[in-house]
Amino acid sequence: MQKISFRKATLSDQNLLKIWFAKPHVQEYWDNSKEMWKNVVSYLNGEKILYDYWIGLLENIPFCLIITSDLSENDPRAPGSDNDFLTYIDPKETTWTVDFMIGEEAFLKRGLSYLALQKFIDWQKEVKNFVVDPEISNTRAIHCYEKAGFEKIATFIPKEGYFSGLEHVIMKKGKT
Repeated sequence: MQKISFRKATLSDQNLLKIWFAKPHVQEYWDNSKEMWKNVVSYLNGEKILYDYWIGLLENIPFCLIITSDLSENDPRAPGSDNDFLTYIDPKETTWTVDFMIGEEAFLKRGLSYLALQKFIDWQKEVKNFVVDPEISNTRAIHCYEKAGFEKIATFIPKEGYFSGLEHVIMKKGKT
């Protein structure tokens, strides 16, 4: 079996991430705004604004990006300006949002998405719950999250931001 590992993104990943964010398969469903890229660059330079960025490696080759935020902090900037996720978490447990992408086309359609998600979730020992919010039209992502053990719990339409007006599904995975 191939080894999947993770590490936090660093400044040395900036060019790679810029290439990934420019890929058509990423741009279709990802926030490609200047604000998002500014957040990425700030993080890579040591200033976390909201998200942590994790590079997934297959046999030490970078192939995916996982973005997380801690909802347990009751962050008012949670997806959906009305804190749609906060309704579905236990404030006594650590809950993270997750966004996932495979950046390199050569790693698409190989069944790596849900495996990487499962491994990442298992690797995060202290986190009890994970939530995701793919666009409802992104059926490939929804299928991947379901294979990784996420369950659909609600839908919402963000009222502001890059994805305003687009229906999303909230999915959750808890650890026992």
